[in-house]
Amino acid sequence: MATEFDPVSYEDWRRGVEQELKGADFERTLCRVTAEGLVRQPLYTEAELLSSAAPGQPPYLRGSAQGTEKKPWKICQRYAEFGPRRLNAAMRFDQEGGSDAFFFASDYWVRCGEAPRDDGAGPAARGVGLYTTDDFEIAFEGVDLNGDTTLVFEPGANALPLATLICAYAGERGLDPVELNVRFGADPLGALGLDGCLPVDLGASYRETATLAKLSQKRWPKSHSIRVSSRSYFEAGAHSVQELGALTATLVENLRRLEKLGLTIEEIAAETELALSLGNDVFGGIAKLRAARWLWSRVLKACGVENPPPPFLHAESARRGLAKVDPWVNILRVSGCTFAAILGGANSITARTFDGQIQDPSELGRRIARNTQHILAEECGLGEVIDPAGGSFYLESWTLKLARAAWDFFLKIEARGGMSEAILQGFIREQIEESATQRKEAVASRKKPLTGVSEFPPQEEARAAEENRTFEPRPSERHNIREAARQEILAADENSKSGPDLKPDFDGLVQLAQQGANLFELGHAIRGSKPALKLAPGLTLERDAEVFEQLRVRAREVDATPSVFVINLGALREHNARTQFATDFFAVAGLQVNLSPSFVTDDPKDLLKSVAAEFVKTPSPVVCLCANDETYADAAAPVVAALRTSGVTKVYCCGRPNAALGRFAAASAVEFLGRGVDIVATLGDVLDQFNAAEETEA
Repeated sequence: MATEFDPVSYEDWRRGVEQELKGADFERTLCRVTAEGLVRQPLYTEAELLSSAAPGQPPYLRGSAQGTEKKPWKICQRYAEFGPRRLNAAMRFDQEGGSDAFFFASDYWVRCGEAPRDDGAGPAARGVGLYTTDDFEIAFEGVDLNGDTTLVFEPGANALPLATLICAYAGERGLDPVELNVRFGADPLGALGLDGCLPVDLGASYRETATLAKLSQKRWPKSHSIRVSSRSYFEAGAHSVQELGALTATLVENLRRLEKLGLTIEEIAAETELALSLGNDVFGGIAKLRAARWLWSRVLKACGVENPPPPFLHAESARRGLAKVDPWVNILRVSGCTFAAILGGANSITARTFDGQIQDPSELGRRIARNTQHILAEECGLGEVIDPAGGSFYLESWTLKLARAAWDFFLKIEARGGMSEAILQGFIREQIEESATQRKEAVASRKKPLTGVSEFPPQEEARAAEENRTFEPRPSERHNIREAARQEILAADENSKSGPDLKPDFDGLVQLAQQGANLFELGHAIRGSKPALKLAPGLTLERDAEVFEQLRVRAREVDATPSVFVINLGALREHNARTQFATDFFAVAGLQVNLSPSFVTDDPKDLLKSVAAEFVKTPSPVVCLCANDETYADAAAPVVAALRTSGVTKVYCCGRPNAALGRFAAASAVEFLGRGVDIVATLGDVLDQFNAAEETEA
C-alpha cells in the first residue's frame, strides 16, 4: 500500500505543516525545549540514525546483549532503614518471590566511616547499617547466597572495611569466594559529591579502592569492586545532561587515579559498574542509558582500548519523582521507570516501592515492585527482543543529543581540574542547584504537573489514610565487641595508611572481623583513629512533591479544619469548569472546599442576600468566585465588597484576567486563579490567612 503514495521529503512535510499553522511559528507551536536546553522536534526521520553497529558491539548504543533471554537483567530489590532482623525477613520474602539481587543503601555513618552517634535518628536513618559479622549472620540467615544471587552495597569510600566484613562472614558461613557475587561499590567521588565527607583524604580513599580492586581480581572473579554512580546528582535536581556529564567525569578521574596505583585501564573497566537514576520521562530514560554506554565506549577508546567491553549498567527508579500523597500513583511512576530501564538495556534494575515514602516498605509494596519486573519479562516478553528501542528515529536522535551535550558538560568539569576539583570548588553543586531551581519553578507553576499531587489530588478518604501512616523506627541492635579484638585494633599503628601495604594485611583484618571487630574499628585498623574529613557541603536531596506535602502538613496544623468558600455565580454551565478547577486547586493543599449553589439572578440585592445566607453557614477568611467573564464584570464587585465587611481577608476569582477584568480586579483587590500561577506561593498565602484568623480569635 505504501507504494501507492509518492515519497514525501522532510522539506515537503515542513512546508505543508507551516501552511496548516496559518502563520503561527513552527518552533514555538510544535517544538519543546527540555530542562537540558535541548529541542524536541515534532518529527524525526531516517537521517537521525546514529550507528550501524549491531547489538553487543561498541559503542553499545543497541545494548550489550547479542542474544535474547527471558529476563536478561537482575531484579535488584532495595533496602533502607532496616535493622538486621527485619532485613532478614524482607530478603527471604523477596527471594522467594524471585528477586536475584539485593541492594543495601548504606547509611551516612557507613559512608563516612564514623561510628553512629545517635541510633535511628538523623542521617543514620537513611540506610541499612550492617556493622558486624553478627549483623550479617542475622540478616542473611536462611537467605540463599549461592548461584546467581548478587549482593549490592554502596559504602562510598568506605568499601574496604565493608569488604573485610563480608569476607569474614562468608568465611564463617563456608561460602566459596570464587562463587561470591558482590558489587562492593567503592565510589570515593560519589560519596564526596553526596555527603561532602570522606573517611580519609581522597588520595588515601583511592589507594583503598585500588587495593580492593586488586583483591577482587584475585579472589572474587564474579564481583565488581568499583561503582561510578551519578544517582545522587539526579536525586538532588540535576537534569540528564548534568548526570551523564558527572558520570563521565567520575569515570575518567577513576581511570587516571587507579592507573597510577598499578591497575590497567582494562582491569579498571572490568571492575567497574555504572549506576544511574531514571525519572518519569520514559523516552528520556531509554536514551540516557543508551547515551551512558556511548560515553563509556568513547572514554575507553580515548584511553587506548581498541575494543571496549560493554559496561555493567545499574538503573534505579528515582526517589525524587515519588510522592507521599496518593501513593498508589507511584506504582505507575515506577512502572514507567522500569519499562525505560529494560528498553534502555540495563543489566540490573531497582524498582522502588510505592509506599516507601510514607512508611517502611510493606510486603505489598515490595511484591508490586518486584512483580512489575516479572510481568514485563514474563508476560510482555521485553527481554526476548534485542534492543526494542532500536531503529526509533526519535530515540536515536535524542541519544546522540544527550551524549554530545553530556560530553560538553564533561569538558567543562575537566576545565576545572576534573570531577574532584569541580566538587570541591562548588561547581557541581552550583550547576545542580540552578537546575533544581528551574525544576521547582516548573513544578510550582504546574508546567510540570504531578498526578495525584498538584493535579487530581485525592479526596478525604485518601487524605485520612495518608495522615495515619508513619515510619517504624529502626530498632537499636548493637553488639558487644570482644575485648581481644578491640585491644588488637587499639594497638595497631596509628599511622597506618590506606594502600597496598595494609597494617594489618587483609587476611589479618578478616580475622579481626571474625573475632568481633565492627566496621568502624576495622576502618581504624586500616587508617588509624582519625575523624572523617568534611571537605565540601553535601547535596540536598528533595522530591518534587515535598513542597506540596509541606502545604498539607500546614493545613493539618490549623486547629479548625480549614475550608475555602467557593461562590458560584450564574448557571451551572457558565461556572462549572472553573468551579472544578478551583476545587482541585485548593485540594492540592488538603483544604476542604464548600461549594455554594448556583446563584442565578439579575437583582443585585437578591444576589447579596443569597450569598450572605450561604456564607454564614460555612464562614471562611478565604473565598473564591467562579463565574464567566461577563458575570465577573457585571455582578462580582458588590459581592466582593460585602464579603470584605464580613471578615473575608482574601478573595480569588477563577479564570484568566483580560483588560476589563483587570480593572475589576484592581478596584476590588482580588486575585485570579488560572493555569500558570505559582500554586505553591498562592496556597501558602491562603494558609497564612487561616493562621492569621486563628491568632485574631485567640
